[in-house]
Amino acid sequence: MKEHISFHLDVILNTMCMMVDVKYDREMMKKDDWYMKHQWDMETENKFKDWLINYIHKIPQAQQELYSRRYMKKKDCELAANMFILNYGWKTKQDWRD
Repeated sequence: MKEHISFHLDVILNTMCMMVDVKYDREMMKKDDWYMKHQWDMETENKFKDWLINYIHKIPQAQQELYSRRYMKKKDCELAANMFILNYGWKTKQDWRD
């Protein structure tokens, strides 16, 4: 993760931590593989994804800061959220008994 965490990225990471009952720590987010330290289930991941899509879509300043764009269609925001989760989302809990 970057040395400097921008405002909107800070909000996103804080929300991601809150969804798994982890105290947000900027210093932890600067370490390699910080996203491998916790887990979430698919339901929580999907809730975060929905929140992130709406956050990006409804806040033009977030679009500008994160993606250097002034307007993103909802579908573009969904693709951006999927890519963020793929790269930085918590590990997904698996129930191998199913």
